[in-house]
Amino acid sequence: MLIAVAITCSVFALGIEGKLVVAGVRSFVQLLLLGAILVPVFKINNPLLSFAYICMMLLVAVQEAMARPSYTFPRMLRCVYLSFGGSVGVCGFIGLFLALGVDLDARYAVPLTGMMLGNCLTCISVSLSALLADLKEKSEVVEHYLAFGASKYEATKPLLNSSIRLGLTGQLNQMNIAGIVAIPGMMTGQILGGNPPLTAARYQIFVLLMNACTSVIGSFAVMTLTVQELFDVDHKFLGEIVRKRKNTFSITRVIELCIQWLARVAKNVVNLLLRKWRELHPTPSTQEFQPLLRTPPPRTS
Repeated sequence: MLIAVAITCSVFALGIEGKLVVAGVRSFVQLLLLGAILVPVFKINNPLLSFAYICMMLLVAVQEAMARPSYTFPRMLRCVYLSFGGSVGVCGFIGLFLALGVDLDARYAVPLTGMMLGNCLTCISVSLSALLADLKEKSEVVEHYLAFGASKYEATKPLLNSSIRLGLTGQLNQMNIAGIVAIPGMMTGQILGGNPPLTAARYQIFVLLMNACTSVIGSFAVMTLTVQELFDVDHKFLGEIVRKRKNTFSITRVIELCIQWLARVAKNVVNLLLRKWRELHPTPSTQEFQPLLRTPPPRTS
């Protein structure tokens, strides 16, 4: 099914067929590995081991967020890492230590932190990608504001607002439809596990609010740090350090080429079958129906 969807994307030239296949294979392998790794982590239930696993998840999330934007700049790793660490650290401390009181219990800390990192990853990557693209492609607008005496935050405020709104759109949609259109994942798992629906709903409300706070803090943090890096102390825009990401060789590109080839082969096979069908079942021409056509009677004046 995944290959068929990827071939369809290639036929319509969407350019995401390789990423789709890689994401599907990665999710399959990673979830199997997660299930195997979490067994000893939950069994040992050591705070240091839980913290080390959370740090590993944080590093992977940072690398994934940095790989999404089409543009990059020298100290991008610092901005993304501090944004993730600050948002997840603050919200995780409030949620795990103060609200739930479970501290670094592996059965609570690992899955809850993973959900916060996943939502924060989406918001940060989308917001950062939109901001860098706007700064690079609309640099004249920013320079125009700066020339009239605006500060770096005043000049980039419209771009910051639109980027943050774009990054938080998915989170807002998820919160708006929760409980009406869709039953969120954690609540579904608790109900399937035998917990009362009301208890599952309370846990899900907590998770949604924690995810929203983490996403908002992370988006604001990465926007602020990015503006700090792209402008000097004199509020001059350093647009030359924002560069287009180079298209390096990767397994995703190889898969895209293979799927494009399969799409061309499938298209040629379909055209050949249609041509053979027309040859075996030709469409009757108009001349074959001429004897059946009735000539109109002559008009009488």
